[in-house]
Amino acid sequence: MDFRLLGLLEVFDAGQRVSIGRGRESGLLALLLLHRNEPLASERIVEELWGEAAPENAPKSVQIYVSRLRKTLGADRIETTPAGYRLKVMPGELDVQRFEQLAGERRPADALALWRGEALADFRYEAFALDEARRLEELRDRVVADLVDERLTRGEAEQTIPELEALVERVPLWERPRGQLMRALYLAGRQADALELYRSTRTLLADELGVDPGPELQRLERAILNQDPELGEPARPPRASIRPRGNGPLIVGGILVIVAAVAAAVVLARSGSTGLASVQPNSVAAIDPHTDRLVAQIGAGNRPSRLADSGSRLWVMSAGDGTISEIDTAREQRVTTFGPALVPTDLAATRTTLWVGSAPSGEAIGTASVARYDAFRHVRTRLTPLPSTGEVLGGGRRPEERYLVVGGGAVWAIGPTLAPVKLSARTGLIEQVVPGVAATSLAFGNGALWAVDGRSVVRIDPRTARVTQTIPVTSLFSLQGIAAGGGVVWATSPGEGLVWRIDPGPPLQVSSIHLAYGASSIAYGDGAVWVGNGYDDTVDRIDPQTRAVRRVALVPAPQDIAVDSSHVWVASGAAAGRSGPLTSSACDPVSYRGPGRPDLLIASDLPLQGGGAAVTQAAVDTIRAVLAQRGYRAGRFRVGYQSCDDSTPAAGGFDDGQCSANGATYASDSTVVGIIGPYDSDCARDEIPLANRAPHGPLAMVSPFNTGPFLTRRGLGAAATTLAQFYAAGPRNFARTIGADHIQVAAAAAFARRLGVRRIAVVFNEDGMLQQKQEQWFLYAARQIGGMHAVPLLFSGEQGELAAGLRRLRADGAFFVSYAVNPDQAAATAMTLSRVLRGRPVIVTDAFGPWNVADASGAHFYATLAGLTVPAQLPARTRDLVARLPAADRIPFAVAQSAAAVDVLLRAIAASDGTRRSVVEAVRRTNLADGFTGSLRIDRWGDPATAPVTVFRLGGQGSNATGLPFLEGGSVVATITPPPRAVAPG
Repeated sequence: MDFRLLGLLEVFDAGQRVSIGRGRESGLLALLLLHRNEPLASERIVEELWGEAAPENAPKSVQIYVSRLRKTLGADRIETTPAGYRLKVMPGELDVQRFEQLAGERRPADALALWRGEALADFRYEAFALDEARRLEELRDRVVADLVDERLTRGEAEQTIPELEALVERVPLWERPRGQLMRALYLAGRQADALELYRSTRTLLADELGVDPGPELQRLERAILNQDPELGEPARPPRASIRPRGNGPLIVGGILVIVAAVAAAVVLARSGSTGLASVQPNSVAAIDPHTDRLVAQIGAGNRPSRLADSGSRLWVMSAGDGTISEIDTAREQRVTTFGPALVPTDLAATRTTLWVGSAPSGEAIGTASVARYDAFRHVRTRLTPLPSTGEVLGGGRRPEERYLVVGGGAVWAIGPTLAPVKLSARTGLIEQVVPGVAATSLAFGNGALWAVDGRSVVRIDPRTARVTQTIPVTSLFSLQGIAAGGGVVWATSPGEGLVWRIDPGPPLQVSSIHLAYGASSIAYGDGAVWVGNGYDDTVDRIDPQTRAVRRVALVPAPQDIAVDSSHVWVASGAAAGRSGPLTSSACDPVSYRGPGRPDLLIASDLPLQGGGAAVTQAAVDTIRAVLAQRGYRAGRFRVGYQSCDDSTPAAGGFDDGQCSANGATYASDSTVVGIIGPYDSDCARDEIPLANRAPHGPLAMVSPFNTGPFLTRRGLGAAATTLAQFYAAGPRNFARTIGADHIQVAAAAAFARRLGVRRIAVVFNEDGMLQQKQEQWFLYAARQIGGMHAVPLLFSGEQGELAAGLRRLRADGAFFVSYAVNPDQAAATAMTLSRVLRGRPVIVTDAFGPWNVADASGAHFYATLAGLTVPAQLPARTRDLVARLPAADRIPFAVAQSAAAVDVLLRAIAASDGTRRSVVEAVRRTNLADGFTGSLRIDRWGDPATAPVTVFRLGGQGSNATGLPFLEGGSVVATITPPPRAVAPG
């Protein structure tokens, strides 16, 4: 067996790759390999893999991971001893052993050929791997230096210069490669450059360490000055010598080309006079802003998603593997890639400092802390935690949302509370917090900090950190990307395909420029606005004055854009997997236990990392259990299943770039006929159009969880253009088994009537999303149900106005449209409702959490949540399924909803002829009397005609028995299935 740690963790058996589970299962194998042939106690394993965040069931999880590894590697590979688990590794089976042996035998080229990337690349953030990874990389650097000595002896001085420059830049205080580079420069006929390197080295060592160069470097300098024959015969000097810039070390940039194995990790292409014809995924593309041509592409990590320009350097964060790459922008070459000891979420940079946002918990939006790095040494010099309430507001992010920027002599970050935080650019310490803003994206330009807050753009004075202007934008959706420059602010609304042009005035002018659905990432530079579209793989250029739009380039899944003095840089996201079975790194191997081979595949697309992972993992295990009950068959078809993850640690939940990559993979794989998911409505927004226009016909998607009505319905008064863009290439291919928000609202009206409310105030604020129209849905449902008078009450957010309106209406209850209301305003509104409606019911949707009513005890607050959440509510066949699952998976909500989705999909496949289009048509005809959530009929828009909705009381203290952390502190009081007539039409 061949175990590999010099790169990503890989295992081969007789030349065939062995599939290892992701997450902590692979982490356990890496840990055992680091302690090969030694016993490790279970307690030690828990401490190494979980640290202080270890759950109570961690020891049991270790047993499960060991059992799985034994099935994969062989039952006798991992022994159970009195001292713990021991992984048996024979001599030569581990690449680390072979590397150390070859290095000791002075065979540097053979030793370096074993490297496939950074050591322990998948565990760069794990404490257990840090010391060993650092030791191996230091040893590799010494072996590289040994190889350079051999090549210098063979007369290959000119060829070693690029790799020595890269090594010097990566380890700037190590004198050996500096001496080698001085000698190589001298032998290449560049004596002046060699001496300049010595002078810059002397300055660097004095500034950083307070010492002079060592005796070897001093002797080498004298030998070069004297042109000592023992150095060798220098080549004829080149016509023009390249001299280092500034007072630092020689930083010419250079791609690390030590041996073929390392070179393969770096993709580099340079165009001719006509430009590049195409760009590879997982790279950074360079566009010449004067010709609008693609001129270069530079390899990065797995799915580069964030760029930060610092003048001579471009920094690239790759969300797929959590690495950061450094690119020399003048030479258009990658200098190095490193893995910070944290989960990076965003980047910002100056010439000397790299700022890295991080979310160590992997569960919160925004950034949990900001790390300050020395840009030359890649050494972290400070880690500053950002203010947090302790509440997890939910994971998931879109690449165009920027959480970290520099400007005005400060660093600005969006923390877990969504309030922008000002940090000192000199010390990294917090200076101020901007009050009253729930920001999702930042930009600095025109002398101010700008923030997206829902459907508004906020101007912040960088000196006082106070809001000086709030500019509402009449967008259907919350704004996403933002850029500022040329006196104007620009913001994107991907769901509408719009770029908003905001001239803050005076006079204030707001207008829109129509591009195409999916226009998202945005940057200003070189007198133009640059917009990336991950849906159609394009980059557009907007003239700020004429507003003319010009298509510039085709770039796969553009994730971010940065503009410097000579280039427009575009991060190109992940590629789709090959045709079946799914080969994306986000997907598990095929699960199939029937005879022969599966005829067709279905896949689930769910976020398996972050705060909701318990729910989604239970869903995956439920899908497997239902398939096992059916014998992995759907009628005459044998059906295999793959679980795919649309989340990343950097996002703390769904990752928009991963959603798009997954969607493209499913669409291109002809064996896939159905998708269960996604979990998040924003992820569905990315995947539906890709599945709808799939090359082998529209691909059926059945979601058990997401409830955004804009995916299926126009709503009462909302625009229809979004739906036309979702389903432009074929029939509607998306359906769901859960009651979307419009059904929740109908259930809220039915519950109010059950409580005996006669006159109810429907309180709404225009900060809510326009396409939601919850107030109209409630008024519609109240009319259909009868016996209750519902009166709309619009308020601007001013609490005195709300209190006066409630008293004027003399309402004996309220329904509060709580979608997209920022936490501060939600809590204040809850207090007002409680004070005025003392002892009367207030009903909200699940966008309103228990923390919003912590201090509002005067009224009775009830919240609705789509789906069934406690065992007593489940149909008998669903209760039986729950009882058969492992204890960790017995989450009624997850089991009922995911079982219903896979049931619908399997019945549709059984009723089809095996083609994608026929499966879509069969899903549309779903009409079940015995579903896992009760009777289920899919309407012509793709939603249940009606569906069960759970109502729970907020502010309680008892256990709710749902298994959903969101509901803790509340108690379930009812399950409402509203009559179909009360559900607003689509």
